Amino acid sequence: MLHIYRQTSGLKRVVPQVLAFKRENQSSFPIDRLELLQRSRFRWVRRQWNRTNKSMPQASSRETSSLRGSLRKHRCAALHIYLGNNGIFWLPFLRRTTLPVVISFHGADAQAAQSTPRTRETLKEVLKRANRVLARSASLALVLRSAGCSAEKLWIHRTGIPLNYFPFRQRPIPVRGTWKFLQASRLIPKKGLESSIRAFAFFRERWPQAELRIAGQGPLLDSLKSLAESLGIRSYVEFTGFLTQAKLRDLYYDSHFFLHPSVKTSSGDQEGIPNSLLEAMATGLPCIATRHGGIIEAIENESSGLLVSESEPDELAAAMLKLADNTQLYQSIAANGSLVINKQFDLAAQINQLEEIYLQTINDCKH
Repeated sequence: MLHIYRQTSGLKRVVPQVLAFKRENQSSFPIDRLELLQRSRFRWVRRQWNRTNKSMPQASSRETSSLRGSLRKHRCAALHIYLGNNGIFWLPFLRRTTLPVVISFHGADAQAAQSTPRTRETLKEVLKRANRVLARSASLALVLRSAGCSAEKLWIHRTGIPLNYFPFRQRPIPVRGTWKFLQASRLIPKKGLESSIRAFAFFRERWPQAELRIAGQGPLLDSLKSLAESLGIRSYVEFTGFLTQAKLRDLYYDSHFFLHPSVKTSSGDQEGIPNSLLEAMATGLPCIATRHGGIIEAIENESSGLLVSESEPDELAAAMLKLADNTQLYQSIAANGSLVINKQFDLAAQINQLEEIYLQTINDCKH
């Protein structure tokens, strides 16, 4: 995941040793210090058992031995487990280790770990055994508190944005109403993409030259294309597929609005704070999103963005029209949104905080 790579590759006061089961996307994420752990030979049996018993997988003795050996080999002073579901996976190791352990939760992982009574009890044990628990947002921290995490070990550690890569740039108001909208996300239910398409169809009744670009891939692609077709706007909605970071950045600067109307799904899945939203705000792209999860920690309504209710495309469309009709509000939101990211989500500051967490955790465990 890009935001994890940004964190680990930016560490300066500590040396990261990355441990994983497989290596992917090496050209995009070059890592010098990486070692592959041994996998269980019976993963398919475990997968079937977990599916039948509605539980989450946990490491085998072979896998825990491999992890223990690698940590000893590289003389690691602490272990940072990214994503809460991986914390559950490594619970057999956590039960036996004396090594300081930090676990990061990012959003959906906290929800998935509470899907059944069995997984909720397992999550509670993981939270008890971890020395530090990191949450991407205050709303996620509340979820973890309710799941049993003690307040003294819970820290809010936000996603960091490399500000030098996403500098502020004021967008000119387009001539003849050729507004360009962008949403960048996985094409999954919690991203609210259907609301974006319906709201855009309404917006085009006033501004028929407008365009919507949806960057990303996922299982909803065909249904979203069908929705755009049924609304008579398929020619004005471009599905770009997955984009490299450089191409996505170009789209930020070539757009006038960013949409992210996230929703809480029927299974309880919700956002932390979407990375693409933070990147768009950093560039000065005015953002319209929902009062959802951690989004309200980045956007103050009518100051650093516009907030609307979940699953209300008419309200979303009204916000889009409001910004298009008010140049002063449009430009102030662009500037204020970028300022929020500079103050609260600077990657360098978040990396520095992470290093402080590591060093303090290690020091606490010595006493």
